[in-house]
Amino acid sequence: MIRYFVPMTNGGDGNDSTCTGRPAGCVADLREAVGHFAAAVDVITGGWDLLDDDARHELYVELETARRRLAIVHTEYLSATANGRVVKQTPAAMRKLVENAHVSRAEARRRLAAAHRLQRAEVQDRPPKHDLPAVRQRVEEGVAGADAVELIHKALDELPERGNELVHVADPHFADLLDKVQVDDLRHLGPMQRALWGLDDPYSDEDRQRRRSVRLSQPDGDNMSRISGHVTPEMGAILRRLWADFAGPGALLPKGADDDRTADQRRHDAVEAGIATGFGSEGSDEGTDEGPSEGPEEGAGEEPDEGSGEGPDTGPDEGPVDGSPPASPAPPSPSPAPNIRPAKRLRPKRGTTSIVVTMHISELAKMTGTALTDVSTTMSIGEAVRGADARDVFLSVMDFRGRNLWFGRSRRAGSPNQYLALCAEEGMSTAPGSSSPPAYCDIHHIDKWDTGGPTDVDAMTLADYVMHGRVDDDRADENRWWTTRAGPPEHREPGRGAARGPEDGARHGPENPKVRWIPPKSMDPDRAPRENHHPLGWLAPGRRIRRFSSRGAGSQGEPDEGVDRVPQA
Repeated sequence: MIRYFVPMTNGGDGNDSTCTGRPAGCVADLREAVGHFAAAVDVITGGWDLLDDDARHELYVELETARRRLAIVHTEYLSATANGRVVKQTPAAMRKLVENAHVSRAEARRRLAAAHRLQRAEVQDRPPKHDLPAVRQRVEEGVAGADAVELIHKALDELPERGNELVHVADPHFADLLDKVQVDDLRHLGPMQRALWGLDDPYSDEDRQRRRSVRLSQPDGDNMSRISGHVTPEMGAILRRLWADFAGPGALLPKGADDDRTADQRRHDAVEAGIATGFGSEGSDEGTDEGPSEGPEEGAGEEPDEGSGEGPDTGPDEGPVDGSPPASPAPPSPSPAPNIRPAKRLRPKRGTTSIVVTMHISELAKMTGTALTDVSTTMSIGEAVRGADARDVFLSVMDFRGRNLWFGRSRRAGSPNQYLALCAEEGMSTAPGSSSPPAYCDIHHIDKWDTGGPTDVDAMTLADYVMHGRVDDDRADENRWWTTRAGPPEHREPGRGAARGPEDGARHGPENPKVRWIPPKSMDPDRAPRENHHPLGWLAPGRRIRRFSSRGAGSQGEPDEGVDRVPQA
């Protein structure tokens, strides 16, 4: 039986008979607890097949919560090993952990990074305000583990020296974010931090241009060549947009044809077709105003970091992830390659340009800041402007709450215009837990069209394919997702827009979103409204305007003089 340990008398000379005043108890208690832990692992390896699905899932979630708390154990061990000084990712520390604990270098790196941020503030030689007490509290609760803390550490480590002064300010915001987003979404904290605090990108456009490269190896034994290199943000956005439109299942094949290609093979075929026939809106003939038929597989287009020793993380950089099972690698297609070269130029879907880039008009005037694309990549304002076609500029005019009032592009308003307006207003899927950029979203009627819901941009939202399919537009099945309009009651259709809860019609969260997602009763018996907190969504101009306006900011979505730039959670 596992018992709980209580602190005894103060001491701590390393003998089993002495104890410390810390909650973990004395050395004897620690030894006994580790022994019980090892024995418990032997027990929990069996019996899972005796549980029903709900009980099995509930117990596994409880186990995972306990496992995440082990990050505090690693931190205390590494802090003691460092003799109470700051834990650092030095080669010596990594080698010692790899050899003594028999873990991979990647795991050693993760534990050292987490320990550096989770150490208590009283350790020696610690830079002022570098610790994350609020994040540590969430780890102690089992909300987050070492993997999440490592990503936060990486984001903070990339900040310039001036940004390090804001670590203590960021701490509560990071802690609040941990249970609202997927762990992999924390990879996007860097651009979010710079946008919120007005920090310059540590890398210039010239730095990126110097690193650009593409290499094609000599043919190997089977006459295949390997391609590698580094592409600029603009080139990366073009490739991701090409894949969003023409690398889905069935893309570039005759209608109704079976598609047994792997995701990698489809991306290869899309690049080949784009190079052979051209890709872009100028003079193109192929494509429709509809979005792609299906989102990308997880990890689409990702490659492992050089020298990491790891493969690509299954991350939601693209496409829907909420509830999606991890994709297992499919075997290569045994059939000959299909004829995937179209006779005409490939045209981007929805009739838009190759890349859709959104930015605040004040950033455009100053030529500074970070722009967000509709495939979840970012680029500097300068890069975006230099690559833009002056004949295809789209102006989205918003009110002081960041909602669209009017939009036009010297052509008839329609689905493409609404898509572009939503790119500027929302930036990505508004569904909770989603990381899908606009290119992998449907335009969803918040109120069902059949029951009078208007096709107006202020009554529509971006929804990734997975979540869009889970919505009950009739709002009759409480075990499916519902969407409701979150505006004031007078702006709703009668009987259609009511949101549950005491905040009905009131400002909800720092951004006052126009749509609320009501979870299934099986997920949340209270069906409390939810929203998407993905970091990249904060770069969308519309969300920035709403965020700052809710704090008394200026009408252009920029803080008034004297207003702290860091938004409150």
